[in-house]
Amino acid sequence: MITALKVDEAERIRDMGDAASVTYSDLLAGLIRIGLDHLDELPPGLQPKEALQLPESA
Repeated sequence: MITALKVDEAERIRDMGDAASVTYSDLLAGLIRIGLDHLDELPPGLQPKEALQLPESA
């Protein structure tokens, strides 16, 4: 996965990971999971436009 972060944001994430002794990727994955659990708090332009439906199993 490629993410487009500002340099200061990437440095902040790297510093948080170092402080918690976790990798940059693991910390970023955790932040994404938190964001997914709080979609209603995202700014209007970033909220999903429609709910995604999972395909029914055959």
